Amino acid sequence: MLLKTTIGEQLQRIYNEHSDKPYVGIFSFDKPSLLIRDLELVKNILVKDFQTFTDHIFMVNEKSDPLFANLLFVLKGQIWRHLRTNLTPVFTSHKMKLMFYLVDTCGEELTDFLQNATAGGKLNHDLCSYKFRCEYKVQKLQKFKGYIYI
Repeated sequence: MLLKTTIGEQLQRIYNEHSDKPYVGIFSFDKPSLLIRDLELVKNILVKDFQTFTDHIFMVNEKSDPLFANLLFVLKGQIWRHLRTNLTPVFTSHKMKLMFYLVDTCGEELTDFLQNATAGGKLNHDLCSYKFRCEYKVQKLQKFKGYIYI
């Protein structure tokens, strides 16, 4: 409350203090919440029982941050349910295995690009922002187009 530690540090402390329990009840200001520790319980919540857990505590103003406001973890109600239902078939284990190579290759190329952009010990912000946002994403999307089947 007095910001001496971050929320993440507080949650980590609670998580560690209750290592013998599958979940811990906490309050997020005035809302009761659960801190889930058991991996099987997390799997059940996120996969098997996902339709029961549609609303999340995040509040984002869509006008000020439209990208973040439309992430799956921020959406609520019917919009979340519709998007989750449509995305589930995209992330089967077989498709994830096929995509791993592409994500790994993209990460390696991004690492090489950033190492070149920081040559001389200083980051060239203009080069990074233009190159990554425009050229890099377009090239990668064109390259991936033949591999991702939705």
